[in-house]
Amino acid sequence: MDRDRIVCNVIGKVIGPNSLRASGRIFQCWTNAMSAAVTPQPLHLAGYKGQVVEVSGRLHEEDLWEAHFVRVVHEEGHQVKTTENSTGLISCYTSGSMGYGMGW
Repeated sequence: MDRDRIVCNVIGKVIGPNSLRASGRIFQCWTNAMSAAVTPQPLHLAGYKGQVVEVSGRLHEEDLWEAHFVRVVHEEGHQVKTTENSTGLISCYTSGSMGYGMGW
């Protein structure tokens, strides 16, 4: 499976107009597909700066493409990581800090 095909939910603190910090990494969030990224369109998160939010999209390295806002997270204790494989979506639930779901 190509890394840009991984459907992923990232839970992190909004630190910029279209960026989150999760597990020490910074994720840039874009609303368009990577293949259509001649001019990347940012997911507007500025109104949530300093808050912990959940964003879903297709992960490629530290960019989240086709990203959309899911919710404001009030507790970081229980989080979900979702990936897609040949049989469908797989969800993994974790406690503690959130990674971005590569290699589990």
